[in-house]
Amino acid sequence: MEEVYKTPESSLIDGRSSRKPVGDYRLYKLPAVGLATFFGTILAGGIILSHNFKQLGREDMARNALVFSFLALVVIFGLAFFVPDIPGVNVVFTVVQLVAMMQIAKKYQGDDVEHHMANGGAMISNWAAFGISLLVLVVVIGLLFGVGMLLPY
Repeated sequence: MEEVYKTPESSLIDGRSSRKPVGDYRLYKLPAVGLATFFGTILAGGIILSHNFKQLGREDMARNALVFSFLALVVIFGLAFFVPDIPGVNVVFTVVQLVAMMQIAKKYQGDDVEHHMANGGAMISNWAAFGISLLVLVVVIGLLFGVGMLLPY
């Protein structure tokens, strides 16, 4: 008769074994997502997330990061037009975007980035993320200016 209190044996799949081995690819650190989101809107943070997902071999998540960050940007700008001009509201919009993107990055990429760094994987400088955020910001401001010029008063 089998031991009643013995833990049953099973072949569990270890989630870490499915990680892409550390190779020639480079990843952004998690603070780069927050940096890009703070200076270049939520879309810039989504671009950084997307890059990391692509390098980790998760193309579907890379696409989702771009699509959802773009949709979030549209929703945020839409809300910004309807919210009254109350002091401090801009800060709330920024903080919500920043916290959301950092938590998303931590949840979906935190372990992979940490594993990559611990095994000597190459990382991309946060200055590159800052540059991407400035480029995205210039494009977004240009688009807003262009749309503003087309709207009748």
